[in-house]
Amino acid sequence: PTECLNAFNSLVAQGVGLIIGSATSGCTSAITDAANEEEICLLSPTATADSLTTEDDYIFRACYADSFQGAIAAAYAKKSGCEKVGVVYCAADVYSKGLYDSFSAACEKYGYELAYTENLNAADIAAAFADYAAAGYNVIIGHGFEFGDPALEVASTYPDVTFICTEASASAENVASYVMACEQTAYVEGVIAANMSQSGKIGAIGPIPGDSLVKIINGYEDGAKTINPDIDVQTAW
Repeated sequence: PTECLNAFNSLVAQGVGLIIGSATSGCTSAITDAANEEEICLLSPTATADSLTTEDDYIFRACYADSFQGAIAAAYAKKSGCEKVGVVYCAADVYSKGLYDSFSAACEKYGYELAYTENLNAADIAAAFADYAAAGYNVIIGHGFEFGDPALEVASTYPDVTFICTEASASAENVASYVMACEQTAYVEGVIAANMSQSGKIGAIGPIPGDSLVKIINGYEDGAKTINPDIDVQTAW
């Protein structure tokens, strides 16, 4: 959060009047007060926390909220005939926690058994997946890209169990990754930003230069340059 606020202040000091980002809920929530105080419009392509856009202010998003995603995941599990679902997530991460909360609420509606494990070290994720599978859970969900490789590690041992990971790149017969095409919304945001900019400078804030986040910044820049090929896109990580 501190680094994100520093990045925001740096972009504002350079004359940026509209910022795309941040790409995550945690970082976006860290700069909302500053954006409203400075009257700088924030438009996030992927910050999904419901709490970010509850006020009539300068904060906007171009993606689904956690409440929608969690409800859809629960409906999928129900449609698949599941009776027991296990979830592994990071409670300290706003995105991961938000998805779990909305998914958990939807599980109560459908009436199936839900168990969860939170705040695991990376080395312990595969073991947690295996424990849930051995205990008879039909679907096991990992909320975060870091759960993709551990899911692949244990999936072949439990072919009748479905593993689902958010924002991962894992894929197998019984492993699926739920990935938002957020570079597409970022492209549209780039078009909007370039049209709104009076200075010829626009900014973007990304938390870390990982693959799922770099594609957002690239989409944003591509969209902006369809309007103004010479526009100055400032990115802060």
